[in-house]
Amino acid sequence: MSESDRGDTGPKNDSTSKNEFSRTIRVSKWFSGGSGSSSNRNSKKMMDLSISATTDECNALASRFRLTNIAALSADLA
Repeated sequence: MSESDRGDTGPKNDSTSKNEFSRTIRVSKWFSGGSGSSSNRNSKKMMDLSISATTDECNALASRFRLTNIAALSADLA
């Protein structure tokens, strides 16, 4: 997967670009409305997100941790 294929989940600034496997997510995709609304505060929302490391990210992590290879890396967040 190329960097352009990552959409809006790739590194956004200097602090996140230093992390080999980092994603910025927009919580507004799951939670809309103002933070002061009591109805938003009391309602339970589910957020499911799956992310996978690119080949470059796997290679950078393997190098950082002095590993021969990281074949794949993914996370399911719920």
